[in-house]
Amino acid sequence: MTDSGSYTSDDLNDPAIDAETLRQLAAERADLWPQILQHPNCYPGLAEYIRGQQAPPQPPAGQPQQQGPGAGEQITAGARQVADGAKDYWTNSAAPAVAGATRSAQRTVQANRGSWQFWVQLSQPVIAFLGFITLFTPAIRVLDEYNIEGYAEGLAEELGLSDELSAARDELGLHTTQNFITHDMTAAGVILLLLFVAAIGLAVASLVTSTAILRLAAAATGALSGLIGIIVSIIYLVAAGDDHLTVGFGAVLMLILGILLIGASVIALLAQKKPAPPQPQQ
Repeated sequence: MTDSGSYTSDDLNDPAIDAETLRQLAAERADLWPQILQHPNCYPGLAEYIRGQQAPPQPPAGQPQQQGPGAGEQITAGARQVADGAKDYWTNSAAPAVAGATRSAQRTVQANRGSWQFWVQLSQPVIAFLGFITLFTPAIRVLDEYNIEGYAEGLAEELGLSDELSAARDELGLHTTQNFITHDMTAAGVILLLLFVAAIGLAVASLVTSTAILRLAAAATGALSGLIGIIVSIIYLVAAGDDHLTVGFGAVLMLILGILLIGASVIALLAQKKPAPPQPQQ
């Protein structure tokens, strides 16, 4: 896909620009049409297309031209001109650019999906998504061996104090199970949530564009997310040694996912191929 935004009129003085590049430039850069028409590789069909776009619409033969349009007709004509301009911009610039970007992404995915590097990259957003879901699973459990909470709820219901008991439980963190967002380490859970979302977005973007800077950003964000996930999980595992706490499966799962995410991010970063030099033009 040609980066049409980087071309200037001076660049079109290069006779080595091929016809396909000229076609893409003509579809996206109306300001370069005069230089494209002068280029030696401008084929007749492309020249006809450009001249057809440049030519103003002609009234049908035999139709008399109106003289002195009124104010209403001027407004209508102006609105029609704006609508035609928007339609031309979409047809000649926006639509080809969107279609070209979509085709480029499809070609990139199809070209790379047969390699193990592609599947390692694909595992990054998958693991990060699983980590995002794990944030809302039980990370730690509060033991209630003697069913004290059950007795308290029954007594509060008899006395009409259920709402007060619920508010006190929320304030003191006295929940039977707590996840990464509702526990005392809420800030760490929110940071992990944001990092997982960023890791998913950057990993998907690096898959469809194969841009080196996006791969680096995706690997760095994924590794950081995994590292923080491991640290938080270890804190929960250590805290579960208290008499009234036990570890939830979410903490164990987060530990495993953190290790996998760091591994996938490091492998994806080290597996980047250096681009080969372009072939000389014949």
